Amino acid sequence: MPALRWIQLNSAGAERALTSPICHDPRVTVTNLSGIGSIPIAEHVFTVLLAWRHHLARLKRWQVEHVWPRQDEVREALAGFEKLHGQTLGVVGYGSIGRQVARLAHAFGMRVLALQRGTDRHDRGHVVPGTGDPEGVLPERFFAPDELHALLAESDVVVLALPGTASTNGMFNTGALRAMKPSAYLMNVGRGRGYQSALRRSRRRIVRREPRPLRGRRAAPERRRAGAWLLI
Repeated sequence: MPALRWIQLNSAGAERALTSPICHDPRVTVTNLSGIGSIPIAEHVFTVLLAWRHHLARLKRWQVEHVWPRQDEVREALAGFEKLHGQTLGVVGYGSIGRQVARLAHAFGMRVLALQRGTDRHDRGHVVPGTGDPEGVLPERFFAPDELHALLAESDVVVLALPGTASTNGMFNTGALRAMKPSAYLMNVGRGRGYQSALRRSRRRIVRREPRPLRGRRAAPERRRAGAWLLI
């Protein structure tokens, strides 16, 4: 295709396209859709996070099974209810998605930490007005990639929003998992190559377990399982 001068990808991720020799032709410009999914993905992060924090699956099960628990059963079954306000969110990968997640977290009153390569805090890509963090002012502190474990140690919720590149492949390893708080939540909305191998090697307490089924018409008492991670 000697006349080809521009390739427009229909996705934000470009790692597969860049394996094609034509994308490295100096006469061809390759553009992606970076930022197109930042709003719905950030909303999905908080939809899932709030559902887990507020035990919505358990409440829905009670509703479906027509269970009306006593107050003491509610208090026991929902022990460990956690609010987001005042907790720390660590964003690993401060691109368009990470910035929109930080914006929503800030609205919830969360403390925001961010990991980003380089020292330019501005978002140089496409920004929908009124979204994200164009000036890079929301995080209380920025961490370099070699400070990942320090960010993890402070975070109650960790959101991975990494692109799929050679430098991020395997970045989140078993050492990173061990650096997290035992009670922290891990949520991935980026490329999976950055953390999948670590999860295959560390099979303990990877996904928060669903509550046990209710017995009869009364709520079965449960204790929260500490040290679990939520993956999406």
